[in-house]
Amino acid sequence: MPKVSTSPRMTEFDTHLWSASKHCRCYQKLGAHLVELDGVAGVHFGVWAPNALAIHVVGEFNGWDKNRHSLTHFDRSTGIWSGFIPGVQVGQAYKYSVRTRQGVMEHCDPYG
Repeated sequence: MPKVSTSPRMTEFDTHLWSASKHCRCYQKLGAHLVELDGVAGVHFGVWAPNALAIHVVGEFNGWDKNRHSLTHFDRSTGIWSGFIPGVQVGQAYKYSVRTRQGVMEHCDPYG
């Protein structure tokens, strides 16, 4: 049986485990993770929000701009949204701006 990747990016195997409610290392995929992608340092964000219409990361690194850094669905069946933001550093405050049918809400990172 293959091991779950320690990369914060979701894989097909992660999706399989998530769908079967057997993903025992969600903390490796969700939340904020310092990474280097293609030689660029930054943070990979992942959040589970199955009823969201859109999610943006707002924080010190973007002047708390609610429209600047959007996340995308990894796979709509999982409800997981993710994205990479270059240049984010350790200790910078952030939260998620979540748009639903009821409006826009701001949430702290449950894995933060």
